[in-house]
Amino acid sequence: MKKTIVFLLACCFSPIPPARALAADGGLHTLTLSARPEVGLEIYIDGVTTGLRTPQTISLPAGIHTVRLVAPRFETEPVWSTEYADGTASDYILHQYNQSTVSESIEPGCTLAYNATDVTLFGDYSLKATNTPGMKMRAHPNLSWHWLSQNPWIANPLEIRESMVNVWTYVSGSPGPAPNWFSLITVVFDAGWDSGTQVTTTDILTEDMKIREWFWLDSGKGNRQPVVDAPRYPLDKWVKLSLYTKLDGAQSHVMVFQDDYLVVDAPNVDFQPANKRPDYMHWGGYGSEGNGTLTIWNSRTSVERVTGPGPAFSFARWEQDGRPVAGNVSSVQIDLTADAQLTARGDVPLLDGDINGDCRVNILDLIVIRSRLEQDPQTGDNWRADANNDGAINILDLIYVRNKLNTRCVEETFGAESNPTGDPIGGGGGYRRIVAPGAARVTTKAELLNALANASAGSTVYVDDSAEIDLSGCQNVLIPSGVTLAGGRGRNGSAGALIFSTQLETFPLFKANGPTVRLTGLRLRGPDPERRTEQMSELYQQGQYYSIPNSRGIQTTHPGLEVDNCELSGWSHAAVFLMPGATGANVHHNDIHHNQRWGLGYGVCLDTADALIEANTFAFCRHAIAGTGRPGTSYEARYNVVAPEDGDGHSFDMHGGADRGDGTNIAGDWIKIHHNTFQATSVWAVVIRGVPTQLADIHHNWFLHSDPARTVLQSNATGNMEVHDNRYGPLKLPMQAGR
Repeated sequence: MKKTIVFLLACCFSPIPPARALAADGGLHTLTLSARPEVGLEIYIDGVTTGLRTPQTISLPAGIHTVRLVAPRFETEPVWSTEYADGTASDYILHQYNQSTVSESIEPGCTLAYNATDVTLFGDYSLKATNTPGMKMRAHPNLSWHWLSQNPWIANPLEIRESMVNVWTYVSGSPGPAPNWFSLITVVFDAGWDSGTQVTTTDILTEDMKIREWFWLDSGKGNRQPVVDAPRYPLDKWVKLSLYTKLDGAQSHVMVFQDDYLVVDAPNVDFQPANKRPDYMHWGGYGSEGNGTLTIWNSRTSVERVTGPGPAFSFARWEQDGRPVAGNVSSVQIDLTADAQLTARGDVPLLDGDINGDCRVNILDLIVIRSRLEQDPQTGDNWRADANNDGAINILDLIYVRNKLNTRCVEETFGAESNPTGDPIGGGGGYRRIVAPGAARVTTKAELLNALANASAGSTVYVDDSAEIDLSGCQNVLIPSGVTLAGGRGRNGSAGALIFSTQLETFPLFKANGPTVRLTGLRLRGPDPERRTEQMSELYQQGQYYSIPNSRGIQTTHPGLEVDNCELSGWSHAAVFLMPGATGANVHHNDIHHNQRWGLGYGVCLDTADALIEANTFAFCRHAIAGTGRPGTSYEARYNVVAPEDGDGHSFDMHGGADRGDGTNIAGDWIKIHHNTFQATSVWAVVIRGVPTQLADIHHNWFLHSDPARTVLQSNATGNMEVHDNRYGPLKLPMQAGR
């Protein structure tokens, strides 16, 4: 879920300058842009808005272009919100009542009227609707916008002509046979449920489990119409539903979003008269009889007043001329050498071979392909049947899917605990890539230095597990290209060999002196595990910060460094420092702690380098990960755990131009932060101090912070950052974050 939802009004667009679209130098090609589902998305080319919406064909000069699509979203001002207890079914209250006798049938423990910010809530704070034989499903508290004399219990009315209602829902069980239905959010105009009542409701028909927007106008005529290719409503998963309503007579506008994915867009709903206002809204389970074992749960609910425009959207896949192309959640870079078609797809099945989108590959998918053999994959949703993406629907697609039968979607996970690496986070016991000792082992300082001086590519220098080697006074100990320096951390409970220094100026202890150096299974302990806050702060104010020397554990300017299954502590500047030229580094399955000097104190630091930082534990580091932000600085951090005892600075960092004083706002190239668990709740989890040249993509993390707004921060300048699909707090609630 991407930060704040934003609605882009057409009047806010500034057309692209004619010279841009008509530039003929180097030749012009047409680019046809579309998106699925078929909604109008604003088109940006090379960072500049065209003022146009998809689907659209535009002319562009030959060459490389960055295409970004921005969806209709909303910038809002909170009016009312509540959070419900999350957890098992026992945490929710069954709530069934008849609207006309609401005061008599609310179950004990429910709140009849809850007033907050001039909005009245009827019902409990967490609710559940179940199907009861012979009666309709009912479980919906009410929220009032406007005073109605026929509803005397509604107090403190609030007039909102343009609003957004957000509700988290969880639907489980199996619906009954079609044509049953159930609704999740309803707004009522002129309550009374007679011929004058006007209703708009999110409605799901059980025949295809897709959301419709149902407009019940005057005579009771219903109109259910989904956007083309709307996704199925998932069962057994928390889903965020958002209902946007703008009231302006015949120009009234209603939208429905499923997990911020636009599934219904009705721009010309004729709510008459023009001054019609919503009287009240209810949410929760309400449905027809015979809905099988269907159960609907509701959690957090909010009402927001729409205040202005802004950007962001996400896609599962980009396709150029029908073929998948590499892109991120909202933009793609293409090399335009001829006329082309570009499609942003948000409706791609999560599972390869899952043709009908039910999260299973089985005979039903084969049936869909057989029914569309030799049809045009570019027509309608026939693209789904082109399983191997070769531009045709034929026997090869049947073979492709048959080879994937009986697979299912993997459950969506958040935080580091899913850890697909197969090795324990932080390394140690259970780590599988422990190097065998071999016949030659070193146990002393002299043996270690001699072995490294004579090592050649492909060889291993193994430090005996019982060794404790004092390298105080040594700096820049070179590890030749292709050499592995190893210990046995984790084997038979061993802590691994200890190599340490007590000299404050150890800068660095080890230097990887060529490509593909590996350090594994060791304990590298630096001279200074202290924070020294008061001392360093005072020296900084006196301009003498560096009068106390500092230390680094491992440093390199070469590609392919691997540091794994080590314990790295006590390095006042950085445990691992990647300098210009250190590309493709891999720092994984380490225990990195007590690298925390005030003003420095990095677990892993990068400067014009890039790295995969995976499955580490961090504790007592001022910044677990930091980057200088110079162009060429990038990292992917995944499956790491930041312990509660983190340092006094934010956990993951990327500096910007304001920190470097170079007159730019550049904060590195790309930053990928996903599936990490942040337990250090007293500090920001992620701070990006400028604008990456490509993208900072922050998703599927678990922030234990009680305030989601204190998790991710972009400072000095904003842009090229996406924060979405994360979980927050001890209960892993899906709440928005990011500033």
